[in-house]
Amino acid sequence: MDTLIGTGLYHEKAFGLIKSLHAKPFNRVIISTANVKPIVLGAKQAMVDRGLLPINVPLLYSELGLSGVGVINAGLGKGESLRKWLIANAKSSKPQVDVYCDDPEGTDSGLVQYADRVFIAPECFL
Repeated sequence: MDTLIGTGLYHEKAFGLIKSLHAKPFNRVIISTANVKPIVLGAKQAMVDRGLLPINVPLLYSELGLSGVGVINAGLGKGESLRKWLIANAKSSKPQVDVYCDDPEGTDSGLVQYADRVFIAPECFL
């Protein structure tokens, strides 16, 4: 993780956007990844420790079960995970959903189908 952050592979503007959106009172920022929980929680802690990510940003991720992967948070599964999270946590029935993603036709396709607006990274930061 240090190498990825240290070499700038995590785009500075993406973290700035997350922080600015998260700071607004009616916004909810959620990070969705196909990675599994132990990896995601370690990466999140490294980003929080470096001041790159607010600690209370929720994460949606794949889950390991007793017989392998129990929840796949990739492709259409990302849209389903987001839908379930919103039902459990959102104040309104269907809030405005903006998606910032880098793989709209692959691992982020479920988010794109659920979104009201889609921004493709890194082009959206230029």
